[in-house]
Amino acid sequence: MTLRAAVVCGLAFLASACVGLEEIQRQPLVRALYFEGSAREVATCVQRRLGAKLVSDSLPERFFVYDSVKGMSARGLTHYAITIAAQNNEQGYAEWRILDPKPAGFARTPLAYEATQLIWHPVEVCAGNPNRIGAAQARVPAAAGVDQTIFGDDYGENPITESR
Repeated sequence: MTLRAAVVCGLAFLASACVGLEEIQRQPLVRALYFEGSAREVATCVQRRLGAKLVSDSLPERFFVYDSVKGMSARGLTHYAITIAAQNNEQGYAEWRILDPKPAGFARTPLAYEATQLIWHPVEVCAGNPNRIGAAQARVPAAAGVDQTIFGDDYGENPITESR
C-alpha cells in the first residue's frame, strides 16, 4: 500500500470513528416513553446505569445521554443517544435514537433484542423505578406513533421486528 492510500484509509477510519451527538440526534426515533417525575433524576439514573456521557441542553430540563457501543454492530447498534426532557413540572419523556451501523444505501441491520435490553431497559427502569424520588410509572406514548416492539426504517416505514 502506498503512503497516500494509507493516509486516505486512516482518515476514512478516523472520520467514521468520530460520531457526534448531533449526528445521532438526526436519526429516526426508535423508542419513546413518558414518565412522571423529574427529568434530571431520570437522566442521572440512566447515565449512571449506562456509564455514558450526559450533557444538558440550553433548554431547561432537557438532557442527552449518549455513547458508543463496542462489539454490537452485528446486532444493529454502534452509537446511541437518549433524549430525556420535562414536558411540564410533573411529567417527562425519553426518546431513543441509534446510528445505523451500515452506510447509507445498504440494508439496515435489525436491532437485536440484546441491544434493546442493554440500552433501553435501563431507561425503562429509571423512568418507572419506585425507589427513585418523584417516580411513578413509565408508559408508552399513545399518540407518538412509536411502538414499543416494532422499529421502522429510516423513514418510519417498513417495520423491522426485534430479533431474538
